[in-house]
Amino acid sequence: MRLARLLLMLFILTIFAACSDEKSPTSKVASADDSAQKAAFSEAPWLRDRLPADTIAYVRLPSPWRSALGPAGKTNDRMFQSQAYVDAVLKLRADLAKDPLSGEAALPFAGLLYRLGSPVEIAVIAAGRMASPAANVYLTLTLDYADAAALGKVLGEATGGAALVFDAEGYASLPNAGAPGFLHFDVASKRLSALGGMYANLDSLKAMRKAIADGKVEPRAELALEREIDAHGDGLVIWADVEAMRPILAAAVTDEAARKLLDQTKRIALGWGSVDGHGRLGLRAEISGAAWTSYLPQAPRKLDLKASGSTRMLVSAGWYSGDDVTRIIAAVQQDAELSKGWNEAEAKLVELTGLHTVDLFAPFGPDVVAFADDAGEFAAIRLHDAAAFKRLLGVLQEKFKARSVVFDHAGGQIHHLRLPSFLEIGRTLGADAEKLDDELAAKIYARAGSHLYWIEQDGWLVIAGVPQPLMDRLALGADQPLDAYLAGAGADATALLSGAAVVNDAARRTYHGWLGLLASLGDVGGVEVDLMALPSARQLALPAESALGASLQLSPTRLQLELDYAQHPLEWVNGSDGLTAAAAAGVLAAIAMPAYQDFTLRAEVAQALAETSALKTAITEHYASSGELPTDAASLGMDLPQASSNGHAQIDLDNGTILIHFTDQAAIRIAGKYLYLVPAQVSDDSVEWRCGYAAAGAEDLLVAFEEGVEMSDIDQRYLPTQCRAQ
Repeated sequence: MRLARLLLMLFILTIFAACSDEKSPTSKVASADDSAQKAAFSEAPWLRDRLPADTIAYVRLPSPWRSALGPAGKTNDRMFQSQAYVDAVLKLRADLAKDPLSGEAALPFAGLLYRLGSPVEIAVIAAGRMASPAANVYLTLTLDYADAAALGKVLGEATGGAALVFDAEGYASLPNAGAPGFLHFDVASKRLSALGGMYANLDSLKAMRKAIADGKVEPRAELALEREIDAHGDGLVIWADVEAMRPILAAAVTDEAARKLLDQTKRIALGWGSVDGHGRLGLRAEISGAAWTSYLPQAPRKLDLKASGSTRMLVSAGWYSGDDVTRIIAAVQQDAELSKGWNEAEAKLVELTGLHTVDLFAPFGPDVVAFADDAGEFAAIRLHDAAAFKRLLGVLQEKFKARSVVFDHAGGQIHHLRLPSFLEIGRTLGADAEKLDDELAAKIYARAGSHLYWIEQDGWLVIAGVPQPLMDRLALGADQPLDAYLAGAGADATALLSGAAVVNDAARRTYHGWLGLLASLGDVGGVEVDLMALPSARQLALPAESALGASLQLSPTRLQLELDYAQHPLEWVNGSDGLTAAAAAGVLAAIAMPAYQDFTLRAEVAQALAETSALKTAITEHYASSGELPTDAASLGMDLPQASSNGHAQIDLDNGTILIHFTDQAAIRIAGKYLYLVPAQVSDDSVEWRCGYAAAGAEDLLVAFEEGVEMSDIDQRYLPTQCRAQ
């Protein structure tokens, strides 16, 4: 159990491995040399630069020691490189290995973890890059064992069999592996290699090792995609040549949409790692023939807008230009049903406004931005055609009674446009005016319009809801490039959608959290970690601010999604400003909240079960003394039914069984539902209790139920394990 907790702790740490991207004062704390860092954390990936030419898929599982506790190509790696910190990790690994409960003497598998000195790299290799049942899987890693015999003993014990026997050249066969499997251990480099597959043999492993040693990796698109996600090589990455694997994958795909997506995908890479000092969680796919990309903005973009002082948040997106709309209309016209609806809407627009759809988009694009800086919060859109914009304003004033005013301020001009309310626009578009006028609230609301203020700068309309931010922008000037801010956060300014935000004190908080987890890891393994010997965040000169970035790229040839962060992905939840808040809401809605709800429901059921303890004892004692189960509360001297302490459940006796009925006060998913606890005779003098679905059909129950009676109507995921179907 302690080993399981240790592994879980390492896994969690691996997922949220630290990084940072802000320039800061140089640390005065001495760093450990490279060899000490490799000994404490792990070597660099080895197979990634030696992949056989026929590799069709590659997986790199990071070493938990480096990914969770050590540097991994991030700007703030210095928090993991001090001599004191490296010494602490080396001591922790050595002490954990000796622990009598979770060390390698107690659990052989633990030795493989404590002696792991590299990432685990796996390659799927198919002749001619064509996936088939004849493909082989090659795996390699380093393990710090003195000789092959010691490793063979551990591998045998870990798999529950006899010790593996390596020959004089370091080769061994894997017994009972389901398919042929072969190993090689090189004592000098400590590298273990394995080859498996339906047609694998010892000669093929020898040939593979020679080819890898002598070969040189040729440039491949998959390798380029991988390095866009993890340039340093210490993260988790998976890539696949989908074209090579399509014959096998197609046989398993029956859904038409999924099959079409498979046909359009050439290669894919996903994972997390680091690029240019940033942590990155990313997905890359190269595609072709994806029809939906023709409906996306495709005009070349350039984010040349500037901010006033410091930028705190930025979201940038592509906007449809007039050319984009013309292309989309042409595509729609190819479909008879779509074109009919489009043409009817277009005719109505022309009738009401005299404008075509293209006229609405022609003034703008291809860029739209939302940002916050020292002057305020703004939206901005590129002004593509000033004359077309002037015509659009004229229509708004003529057809919809909009009013436009221009104010001179601080050497610039602030434009104000008052748009009428939606009710007024409805009247203009032909809504039933008499019906609207009948309602007093409608009459009052009809007076409320919308106000837009903007200034024109460098080919952009910079827009605010009130004029004051624009006043400050004119007074402060704008000289900080927004594209540089995006790039500093690791995001792509030319992507279809990208964003960045600032998070405060991420480096310091992360360092302190990592130190606490390091101590906890030592506690789990029964060893001491001396935190007083480690430097402080101030001594390490960790930065006060770090940036978060995100981008989505969709084009006819590529799908690209990524999150860039300074310390760990949870900064998207803990950071500041609107972009981070939106990301946090999305994460909580999609992942955290459902998981939390399930947890709270299980806790509510578990609490009700715990409060049946006194009743279970009374029933058990009554049965032991009388040989019969009690049929009513009076025979037990108890007042039933009784409410649970929180009032969310009623606990009652039902012919010798316990019935928990959840009231309307309980969570909605269990309110009104029930759960039975049934006594079972496990020996002459011992009674145990079965609950819920686990009681159904049990042969040792002391109560016989009529056929069809259910032991619970609560969804099993809200029940503890002992109450679920076995």
